[in-house]
Amino acid sequence: MLHPLFSQTRILLYYLSGWLIIALMQGLVVYQMAPLSLAQVIGDTLIYNSILLVLSFSFWFPLRYADKTSHTLTQLGNNLSVYVIYLAIWMAAGWGITRLLYGHEPDYVAFTTQIVWFRALWGAILLLLIAVLYHTFDYYRDLEEKKQQHEQMERLIKESELKALKSQLNPHFLFNSLNSISSLTITDPDGAREMIHKLSDFMRYSLRHNDHSLLPLRDELESMHRYLDIEKVRFGSRLESEIHAEATLLDLQVPAMILQPIYENAVKHGVYESIEPVHIRTYCRLHQGMLEISVINNYDPEALPRKGEGVGLENIRQRMRLLFQSDGLFQVSRENNHFEATLRIPQTTLA
Repeated sequence: MLHPLFSQTRILLYYLSGWLIIALMQGLVVYQMAPLSLAQVIGDTLIYNSILLVLSFSFWFPLRYADKTSHTLTQLGNNLSVYVIYLAIWMAAGWGITRLLYGHEPDYVAFTTQIVWFRALWGAILLLLIAVLYHTFDYYRDLEEKKQQHEQMERLIKESELKALKSQLNPHFLFNSLNSISSLTITDPDGAREMIHKLSDFMRYSLRHNDHSLLPLRDELESMHRYLDIEKVRFGSRLESEIHAEATLLDLQVPAMILQPIYENAVKHGVYESIEPVHIRTYCRLHQGMLEISVINNYDPEALPRKGEGVGLENIRQRMRLLFQSDGLFQVSRENNHFEATLRIPQTTLA
């Protein structure tokens, strides 16, 4: 795993800057209090702080290893052992190097002998701060990894749910269309051939886009024109439709194939159940940063509802919730023998 201090140049620069400030403060205090020359103070400060700086970089690895044990007391014991060993190495290395350089100077030897316990305490405090720093890095890194894993799991779950919805939707539409083609082959062979061509174009469009992709409204409306053309082959003058969308709205983004279940519901529970022509009207507008699409159709209130009513609409509701992480973006209402389905699509890019 990458060393936390080397993970980003900015972090390393902050760390070295902080260390330089600590060394300057230490050297200033020693120079003011100790009977030593400036050269001795500078040398002593550079030697001890340079050794501790080098050790601080490698300090992370044994601490990381010590934390791998599962038992808390064992972790504390391992951390304490690493801590004591590094403190001893620092004191011994600093003592040895300074004695080689300044061992012949009585004032320096006497002073450093007097403050040896204070120096050990100072080093212990610095190592403790370094250990806390590394544990903090580890904590936030593990937290970030868990967050990324959680987001990845949610994304995989969302994709699985969307694929499940698509596997439910496409066969539902395809089976209905094939049944209609089967009937038309007897009553209207030319209409059956036309419907096969239109169905082929429509299914090709459907399979070309994944379930969480966004595409321009114009593409979705063109696809819905194909769908309605397919249904008009079956129902003729019993099915009428109109779509109102200003040119400025056609580049706005919508989920692929989000409108088809609405039209299918209008046909299935409108045209099928009525002897009178069913008019499907679509209105698009931009309101408060959302693209609102309303599909309205008339229906026969006395007709018995067909089995399976609401499956496609629930499919839409779930897709909108999964795609935009929000409820209430799809609503339906019935009033004066008219059924209205309204989509409110936020104009943001999906992650």
